[in-house]
Parts: sequence; structure tokens; C-alpha cells
Amino acid sequence: MKLLLEILPFVAEEACFALKGGTAINLFEWDLPRLSVDIDLTYLPTGRREEALASISEALGRIKTRIEDKLKPTRVTLVPQKDGLEAKLHRQRLRTQIKVEVNPVFRGHLLPIRSTSCSEKVQGMFGRFVETPVVSRGELFGAVARTA
Repeated sequence: MKLLLEILPFVAEEACFALKGGTAINLFEWDLPRLSVDIDLTYLPTGRREEALASISEALGRIKTRIEDKLKPTRVTLVPQKDGLEAKLHRQRLRTQIKVEVNPVFRGHLLPIRSTSCSEKVQGMFGRFVETPVVSRGELFGAVARTA
């Protein structure tokens, strides 16, 4: 969990992404009902798929560079998809691995993005304050219901 909280600020620097999924719910909405090991992101701009995938790949590359520069020792890997562009990033330190994944199909958002702080329980347990863009509650819980 500490590894995940360490890299969230680097992800939050990319304005084209907002947090969604279980990590958003567990760390920013509820008081940590379960631990999270991945970071699911929504790519916010709308537009042509090819342009979006290229932009996603570039943004993940910038995140990779910042993490490698600031959090040593660490290994960050961009994971190529079928089209050769990256929509996933893996960060590993010793035996702990965190996945950052952008859904290349569901892009954009309908409702305003919120800048949200992690819950007080998360701050107390891990000694870290993290603030990041998160999709609206309607989209966050609607997406979870859609996948259930």
C-alpha cells in the first residue's frame, strides 16, 4: 500500500488522467475496507482513438521517468499493448508490484472531476497525505456496478 501511495502523486501530475475503480473507492471514498494494489485511470480527453492511445502512452512515459528519477531504487516498466502503444505501467520494488492501468476503451467523462484527498484513516495508517483527481461519485460507483 505504501508503494501505491508513493506513486499516486506522480500520476496526479498528469492532468489527462483521473483515478477510478477500487483504489479510488478504498482510499478516497471509504475508510480502507480493503487494500488496493492497482491504480485504474480514466483518460479524460475525448477524441480519436489513435490520438488518445498515443497521448496515454506519452503520459505514462512521463510518469515512468519521474518515478525513476525520484524514487530510487525502483524499476518501472511500460507494458506494450497489441498496437505497440502503452496503456499500462508496472512499478516494482523488491517483491512488491503496483500496476497503473488506463482503460483505452472507456475514455472521457460526463461529470466534473474532483480533486480528492485520501481518507483520514489512510493518512493515519500510512503517514501519507495524497490528493489526486478522481472521477465523479456517479461515474465511480456506476462503473463498479457496471462491472459487477
